[in-house]
Amino acid sequence: MEIISINQFVSELTKQFNSELFWIGFELMIGAVIVLILKDIVQGAVAYFMFRLDPYVGLGTPVELYGDQIGRICGASVFTIVIETDNGYIRLPMTMWRLTRSKILKDRFLRDCGNKN
Repeated sequence: MEIISINQFVSELTKQFNSELFWIGFELMIGAVIVLILKDIVQGAVAYFMFRLDPYVGLGTPVELYGDQIGRICGASVFTIVIETDNGYIRLPMTMWRLTRSKILKDRFLRDCGNKN
């Protein structure tokens, strides 16, 4: 049994390596990246349509996020929802909107909170 070094092993392996396999692997990686990008676009579009079809949520709706942030939804796109609070703006990914701990408030409640502060 012949003992070979790592360098010899790598050089023998590269000699036997077919360049077509490299290009097939490269094309598979590019295809996987394209599929992942398309998946994110489709998920964003589905979440956007679910957001727009919800009769209780829309632009101008007062919401409470995470139990301590109160604000209004001031913008929505396929990828993000923008919520305006007293401290600034919160941008939520559209796909995370349903998973985020939030509560839809009534306008009356928001006015009452504004008068107390």
